[in-house]
This record gives sequence, C-alpha cells and structure tokens, in this order.
Amino acid sequence: MTKGVLTLVVGPMFAGKTTYLINQIKKLKTGRVLVVKPKIDTRYFKNKLVSHDRQTNAAVIVDQADHQALLSFYKDQPFEHLVIDEVNFWQPQIIWPQFAYLLSRKVNVWAAGTEYDFRLVDFGATKFLVGKADKVIRLFAVCEGCGGQADLSYRKFRSNKQVIVGGGDLYGACCRSCFAKLSQV
Repeated sequence: MTKGVLTLVVGPMFAGKTTYLINQIKKLKTGRVLVVKPKIDTRYFKNKLVSHDRQTNAAVIVDQADHQALLSFYKDQPFEHLVIDEVNFWQPQIIWPQFAYLLSRKVNVWAAGTEYDFRLVDFGATKFLVGKADKVIRLFAVCEGCGGQADLSYRKFRSNKQVIVGGGDLYGACCRSCFAKLSQV
C-alpha cells in the first residue's frame, strides 16, 4: 500500500459513504488507525461512526473548529491511517493544513462527505478536497422521486440554516431532475 494517500469518498446522503469507511477500516490489518467524527454529528451514538444501515465503528470525537485537533492526536500517539467521516462539517482552512501535514508524514487519509448542501451550495471542505485528493470515489443513492441514480441530497422541511444535523426524517436523496419537486428550498 502506498503511503501518504488522500482518498475522498463523496456522494449524497444515503449513498453508503460511512459504510464504505467502516468496510475500509476492517481491511486495515496493519498500523495504528485513528477513526474520527466531528463533534457536531450527534446522530445515533456519540463515540461511534454509524451508517444509516446501522453498521458501527468506534470513533474519536473531534471539534471541527480546532485547527490542531488531528495533529495533537498524531503527536501524542502517531498513527498510520486516518479515517474521517462527515468532512463536510470542517472548513477547508481548518482541515486541509492538518491533512497536508499528515500526508507529508506518510499517513493514509480516508475522508467522506457530501459535496453540496440542500441548496446545491458547496458544503464545508468536501468540494475543496476533491481537488486535493489522490483518489475520489463517487457513490450514489437511490432517488426518492423516480428511483433512478441520486447524486444530491435534499431537505424535507423549510429552513435557511445550512447545518441542521439529521437523518432520513429530515433529508432525502434525489437526482437532479427530481430535486426541484422534492426539495423544500
């Protein structure tokens, strides 16, 4: 395995991004692995990655506003692999310098997130990281409107606030054709 590679997993909600990360963790047989989720993600269990299909993996909670959080973990106990979910909750200027440092130290990074919010606006660091990643894996969900391939997330209620953490009760996945009729923008 090549060292110091950034693999980014992108797609709408319900596409299987967290499941992909959990499966990747199971494949990492050697080296210390740090699994991280943002403090803001309060769905399901606090200290676990949890997929919508209820697969789990233990995770460390990190304040997504902390410019040194990942580096502090690395300096305390170096790891060879970083797996980070919901990278869309980090801002590029906070997460990228930490990723760049870790990648330069030959740490492999797997990060997952949605590229766009419910208004189709770039969401957090994900879109920025697409341009920095060594490998981008695009996952798709099933469109709740037509049953086709979904590449977008939509909100099922009206609110102008960009970040409202939730699951299937608040959000859905859809294709571009069905976005306008399903979205509550």
